[in-house]
Amino acid sequence: MRFFFDIKDGKRFSRDREGLEFATLNAAIAEARATVLSMSQDAFADHSSEVIVRVRDQKGRIQATAHIALSVVRENLQ
Repeated sequence: MRFFFDIKDGKRFSRDREGLEFATLNAAIAEARATVLSMSQDAFADHSSEVIVRVRDQKGRIQATAHIALSVVRENLQ
């Protein structure tokens, strides 16, 4: 099965037009998880607060979303 991985990294959005072949949806989800984790370090270094990877099927339906976010709360220490 062919799955497509749309990526949102901060303000940037990239729509996958080629896709990749996977035997199952679970295999595609594993790839989305690995992608969001590998992209997060660079994205957070560039001051993005989240990375989202959406997995679409051949009909364009979203089948899964991998999301990772970073928030920093500055404490008022006195």
